[in-house]
Amino acid sequence: RINLLFMYTIKQLFNKQIVYLIIFLTGVLFKFYGLESRFFWLDEIYTIFHTSGTNTGVFLDKFPTDTVVNIVYYNDILNLNNGQYSIENQLKGLSQMPQFTPLHYALLVFWHHIVGAEQIDYRLFSILIFILTIPLLYLTAKQLLRSNRAGLIAASLFAVSPFIHNYAQDSRYYVLWIFSILLLHLLIL
Repeated sequence: RINLLFMYTIKQLFNKQIVYLIIFLTGVLFKFYGLESRFFWLDEIYTIFHTSGTNTGVFLDKFPTDTVVNIVYYNDILNLNNGQYSIENQLKGLSQMPQFTPLHYALLVFWHHIVGAEQIDYRLFSILIFILTIPLLYLTAKQLLRSNRAGLIAASLFAVSPFIHNYAQDSRYYVLWIFSILLLHLLIL
């Protein structure tokens, strides 16, 4: 009897759309938590390298091996808004590299010229794509399952998923792949 009452209360709670809005906002807010305290890892440095549009050797030769260098040196290299990279040169360099991402580096070229080229700015691009993915997932699940609640549940689970959380905080193309796949599914449906 208590179990039935508990299940009925839970069901009534999840009939209210404000619950889903709270879940969405919680998921989005957690994407910003601790964003600036994480160190850039090698793949994220490669994101900046690809976005710069320079040749592999030219960019990677700037990183000394077996030498202790002040962190400011690396911050200057990784800041692409320092004047030596124009949008035209970056896009030209990108066209000469093999790319398997859905325009990720090309979009980042424009992003860092508009928003900034600090490490956190690259990660903010992934968070923006994550936020844009939530309504796409909702629409796709709603269309597939013919249920508004199914769409809300799918988008809610996506918003608070710890697995997606890790990828949404990286300046890599993983969340853009999810966005692209959902967009393609929605267009096919």
